Amino acid sequence: MIGVMNRRATVFLFAGIIALIPAVLSAQAVELRRGFRSLVLGLSFEEAQAVLRSDSAFSYRGEPDLSLSLSESSAVIDTAGRGYIKRALLQFNGDRLTILTLYLDQATFDFFQLMEQLTDRYGPEKDMNPEWVVWEDARTRILLERPLTIRYLDLADLAERRSSGAVETSIQEEARERFLEEF
Repeated sequence: MIGVMNRRATVFLFAGIIALIPAVLSAQAVELRRGFRSLVLGLSFEEAQAVLRSDSAFSYRGEPDLSLSLSESSAVIDTAGRGYIKRALLQFNGDRLTILTLYLDQATFDFFQLMEQLTDRYGPEKDMNPEWVVWEDARTRILLERPLTIRYLDLADLAERRSSGAVETSIQEEARERFLEEF
């Protein structure tokens, strides 16, 4: 009798574990792509230029498309696209691509088609409002924005910029307070 009960308990335990496997597998996060084709976050400035020159989705002609340098450690490439991509904006921090923004052809696609595609690929969104939808993993954030823009962000760089911005803000506030004390 005890042996039969142990077998039943073992069978129920085993069946319960097997029933949980699909739930555990579906709960695992899907790793987000870090860019479009070979144009991915983390590329150096020179590597990104080489990708832009070789990829038929972009009309990059080299230095004339380089729009500005924000500081010694950051730069931006603004280039025209071809076909489905109207324009691409690449933002670098410390010679690494940290933000990639693709402006897509609204005559060919709509916001909901892309939202459906990204949801099928990455699962439910992390956040949503009428203007944008967000997917995120430990390293990357993808924003689908209206009217039709996809933005890839490096989360480590974003956290670094936020913390340095907070330090800069506190220094400005302290300087403001010292200035006010002069009166």
